[in-house]
Amino acid sequence: MQEKLCPKCKIVKKVSEFHVNNATKSGLRCHCKKCCSDYRKTHYKANSGKYIAYTKKWGNKNIAKRRAYGKTYKLRIKMLIFTHYGKKCECCGETELEFLTVDHILGGGTKHRRKAGGGFVVYGEIIKQNYPSCYRILCRNCNWATRLGKTCPHKALAKVEGSKG
Repeated sequence: MQEKLCPKCKIVKKVSEFHVNNATKSGLRCHCKKCCSDYRKTHYKANSGKYIAYTKKWGNKNIAKRRAYGKTYKLRIKMLIFTHYGKKCECCGETELEFLTVDHILGGGTKHRRKAGGGFVVYGEIIKQNYPSCYRILCRNCNWATRLGKTCPHKALAKVEGSKG
């Protein structure tokens, strides 16, 4: 079966235009993806007050659950980024996750966070941009030390020790 008729729009479409539904004989939903989407949008507009009220009620009843999910979600996103860039500070080699942060190599991190709407939003942007090379992982000490174009004390100390020998 390569094609199927959508009873809503009365158009014969490829089976890839239908959502999977294992409960049906054909294994596909009866309406095409576009008709399902149109229905959901129309239904939401007509009943948005109910949806919003339900969401608020559920959220208020499940505060602990929401917080726990938020923590695990944030940790998962953080691990994706840290795994890609390396799970250690590029300067001093610190590996303790709680101490690590994303650094804007060319500066401008504060401005970027303000524009994005928060620090964690930047993590989502990094993933959407497919991990651009303008970021790196630093520990919070090294990140703070390199603000305003300064050299991190670890690198300055390595230069001093290197020049002694």
